[in-house]
Amino acid sequence: MDVDLEALDELRRVVERVAETLLRIAKVEVFKPPFTLPGFAVKQHWHERYQQDPSNRWLRSVIADLFLER
Repeated sequence: MDVDLEALDELRRVVERVAETLLRIAKVEVFKPPFTLPGFAVKQHWHERYQQDPSNRWLRSVIADLFLER
């Protein structure tokens, strides 16, 4: 099986950001997995009627800021 190293690195960054947030707000411990994780894409989907809705746009931007590298 070929491993997409770029996708794996993206997953690592997402997981690290989630872990950093949980470390700040909860009593958790962070462990590295003892296995290689497969890659995946993080995507947002919404109904077209909410495309320009200000509150929906705000929520999408918050989620993007939390999980995407810019």
